[in-house]
Order: sequence, then C-alpha cells, then structure tokens
Amino acid sequence: MLPLYGGYDLVSSGHRDHFHLLQGSLKQNFPDSPVRMYTYGQPRTGDDNYTYWINDHQAF
Repeated sequence: MLPLYGGYDLVSSGHRDHFHLLQGSLKQNFPDSPVRMYTYGQPRTGDDNYTYWINDHQAF
C-alpha cells in the first residue's frame, strides 16, 4: 500500500528486546516514510546523543 499511495507515517509500538529490529526493518524497506517508535517495558537504549547519531547515520 505504501508504494502505491505514499504519504503515510509508519507508527509501531511494543516491548521486549528485539523491537528495535522492527524499526530498522521499516526504515530500510520504506526509506521515504517517516518512522515513529514507542516502546514499553524495556530499559532505555542510549541517550539523546545516541538518538541523534542513529538518526544521522541510518546504520540499518
């Protein structure tokens, strides 16, 4: 649907250890769509500097 219609934001939510893999997969498969992630029940991954670095480098 996204390649046909576009203009959608991708929003995911969840918890557990491997949820960050979903975010990477979404960003890799839909590079032109904004990706937002909300997590619950896990330790914080990194701080603001980590977030900025990941966003700048798109290491996926």
